[in-house]
Amino acid sequence: MSNPLDARGPEARNGAGKITIGNDEPFFRGTPKPTKPTLPPWTPFQRVVVSTLPEWAATAKAAAAPEGSSEQRYENSRYFVCVTRIPAKQGSCGNDLIHLSIRSTDRDARHDWRDFQRIKNELVGVEEEAIELYPAESRLVDGTNQFHLWCIPGMLWPFGFGERLVSSATLPGTKQRPFEEPPADCITDADELLRIAREGKK
Repeated sequence: MSNPLDARGPEARNGAGKITIGNDEPFFRGTPKPTKPTLPPWTPFQRVVVSTLPEWAATAKAAAAPEGSSEQRYENSRYFVCVTRIPAKQGSCGNDLIHLSIRSTDRDARHDWRDFQRIKNELVGVEEEAIELYPAESRLVDGTNQFHLWCIPGMLWPFGFGERLVSSATLPGTKQRPFEEPPADCITDADELLRIAREGKK
């Protein structure tokens, strides 16, 4: 059975999946894959001072701020981060708490784990741990493209992986994206990664 698109006669095929019609306008079969936006290179965070907030935001922030908490704001080429330090007497867990409120500078809903790990490293510390909470529906807050990390300084959580492993290599059935800035201990050899997977140790 012939392809009905071939019935367009003089209009010739123009590459795989595309023909030209009319005034050389491209016609694609199917839906083209969307292209990912190009992000600016990562820059160091700089502390910023926001002189004014919208009235609604200032009121809401004042009402929600725990007593004795302090807040600092930072921005780099990709993200705006508000760092709130909450003293132990106000923390429900009985420990000092650091809250990172993160949004992209273009207010997009982009959620990149590597970027968030880097934000945590640069604004809290490389050997500190933070969690992202998926809460009970009864206390869910979802009103803007903003994400939140919570850190108890000095505490390693009693769950997670036991040792470090970073790799840009892939094994059959897996997929890994390249690193913008590969760490010094990044494993690039697939055979080495396979050995580690089989033996369970580096």
